[in-house]
Amino acid sequence: MGSQYNYNTRLSGLNIDKESFKKKSADFFNNEKVNNDENIFSSKESFIEHYEEKLLNNKNTVDADELAQKAVDNGYLKEDEKETFVRLADADLGDRKLDKKELSSLMGAIYDSAQEYNTENVKQEKKSIDEIYEKVTIQPWGTGVDDCLSRTIQNHVDGVELYSENYNQYLAELCRLNNIENPDIVSGSVILPKMKLDENNEIIKDENGNIQFYTQEELENL
Repeated sequence: MGSQYNYNTRLSGLNIDKESFKKKSADFFNNEKVNNDENIFSSKESFIEHYEEKLLNNKNTVDADELAQKAVDNGYLKEDEKETFVRLADADLGDRKLDKKELSSLMGAIYDSAQEYNTENVKQEKKSIDEIYEKVTIQPWGTGVDDCLSRTIQNHVDGVELYSENYNQYLAELCRLNNIENPDIVSGSVILPKMKLDENNEIIKDENGNIQFYTQEELENL
C-alpha cells in the first residue's frame, strides 16, 4: 500500500507548493487523530485502509468534487483550491472520480507528507539549552563580577543566601547540571538551574527540605 503516483511530480506540475501540501496534510492528519481511534494512525497501511473504506463506503469510486467540497467544509481547503485538488487527486483517468488505486495513492501521499511536516516542526520547536536556561560566562579569577561560582550565584540567583543550606543545594545542582567536578576550578560558560517557586516567589521544597528544580523537559514546556 502507498503512493503509486509520483506526487512530487504532480504537485510541481500543478504549481502546488510542496510545503503547503505538507501543512494541509498535517492539519487533516492531526485533526482526524484527535477525533478517531489512535490505531488508525499507527501505520501508513492502517491509515490508508481506514479512509479507503470510509470514503468508498462499498462503492467503486468517490466523486472527487464532493471530496474536495468536504475538505472545504472542514477547513482543509479554500474554495478556490478545489479544482486544483481534484486535478491532483484524479491521477489516473481524469474522470473526476477516484477509484481505489487513486484513493490509496492520495491517502498515502497525505500520510507521508503529514509525517514529514510533524517531524520537521518538532525539530524546529525543540528549544536549545541556551533558550531554556540562563547562561553565564565565568571570568578568570579576580577579573570580573562573575569570576567564581559563589559570586555568579550571588549575582544571578534570587533567594539564595551565600553559604546557606539553599546555597549548598543550588551549588550542587549547578555542578551536576554542568558536569563540574570541582566548583573551585571553573572556566567558560555555565547554565544556571531554575528553582520552582510558589505564588509568593518562595522556593518550593519537598518534605525533606530539598529544593525542587525544573527538569529540562519541564522547562521546554513552560
